[in-house]
Formats: sequence, structure tokens, C-alpha cells
Amino acid sequence: MTRADWLVIACAVVLLPTLYITLWSVTPAQIVKITHRHDPPVEASLSTDQQLAIAGDLGISTLEIKQGKIHFIDSPCRTKVCVHSGWIHSSGQILACLPNGILVELLGGERRFDAINF
Repeated sequence: MTRADWLVIACAVVLLPTLYITLWSVTPAQIVKITHRHDPPVEASLSTDQQLAIAGDLGISTLEIKQGKIHFIDSPCRTKVCVHSGWIHSSGQILACLPNGILVELLGGERRFDAINF
């Protein structure tokens, strides 16, 4: 290996962790916005532990806010993908129960992405 090879390796060892820390840092959210297709959005603080019952197209979906995180506890949908998707806590993250028409979005702080395509 030449000196140039060692220089490239040294630069990579220094730059990669620095880029990872600066570009992939997580911004915690402060507010949750819950939207149903036909109703006005509901906003709640993530700083207060609580359970929310949101009426959707199929019935009531239950969400739990605990220690700055949120997740679906129960939903009337058949496959329960929303329930199994787990907790979210960073600004810009989204949960959805598509059969029930409910969208949960975390707001506050700086978002990691401008847009997310599915």
C-alpha cells in the first residue's frame, strides 16, 4: 500500500463518523398531528402520557402517548399492520392505518427528510 492509500483510509475513518453524526441525527418531536379523512386534524403534546381514541372509517383506533413516543394500541382494521408498526418519536415520522383512514404525523424540530415516497 502506498502513502496515498493510507491517506484515503485515514480520511474515510475521520469523515464517515462525522458525516453520520451530522446527517443522521434524530430530532425528537414535540407534537403529534392525527388526521382522519373527513374530520379536522387533532393535535396533542408528546410530553403528556395519555391514550387517544380516534374515530375512523371502520371504528375507533386507540393510540398511546408515553415518554415522548406514540403507537397504535388497537384498531378495527383486519391485518393490524398499524398496531405492529411500533413506536415513533422523531420529527417527520408517520404512522398510518389506511383501512381506517387515520394518519399520525410527528411535528416539531427539524425534519430529516423533505418528502417520503411509498
